[in-house]
Amino acid sequence: MTQAPANVPPSTVAGAGLTAIAAMAGAKGGSVTACSREEVRISYHLKPSPALLAQTMNPGASQDFTVRRAEPEELPALGRLVAEAYAALPGMPGPADQPKYYAMVRNAAGRAANPAIRILAAVGSTGELLGSADFIEDMAHYASGGTASTRKNASGIRLLAVAPGARGRGIGKALTLDCVARARTLERATVVLHTTRAMQTAWRMYEQLGFQRSPDLDFRQGDLEVFGFELDLR
Repeated sequence: MTQAPANVPPSTVAGAGLTAIAAMAGAKGGSVTACSREEVRISYHLKPSPALLAQTMNPGASQDFTVRRAEPEELPALGRLVAEAYAALPGMPGPADQPKYYAMVRNAAGRAANPAIRILAAVGSTGELLGSADFIEDMAHYASGGTASTRKNASGIRLLAVAPGARGRGIGKALTLDCVARARTLERATVVLHTTRAMQTAWRMYEQLGFQRSPDLDFRQGDLEVFGFELDLR
């Protein structure tokens, strides 16, 4: 572990790299405090994990986008972005195979009406929508198959996707780390998510960020196997 300097002044999380720092601030002595919809203020004296430190200090990480809560007028486009990204994945069932699932995915406005769900948007420098994820504050509202909704003192991440033309810029990672920072703010013990074999890039990213397989969270969605992961924040 690398010891961070003591008495580091508060910083404002504005991009993917600093969001990663916020995600690490749950170590002993650290704190993360929400200041507004678009920023999180952190003060910390912590020992970051090597994996998260490496992601934060990656000089190739893109900073030409912002992760924030989606605006109401952006929700229809974000719903389409996620649905189209999933439908294009080889091995992933399409809308004709699972129409109810894709109707739920497209209905971002309906999900956002739930006060326990925060739909996040990755937005480019000129306002283009690059990616999205749902942060679920309370697992009782996670609404997947299996046992995930019974997890206590946990938050969840669902429906993370990046537009095809925006991949490779660290957007999925930034969305994930933003959700982790929000879970730490709520003092959750764990963060839960699911993925599939069709989402190998996301699978590898989650493992690199410290998520561990939780087979007790696995379930089947029709013929699709869905695999549970969990990140311990304690």
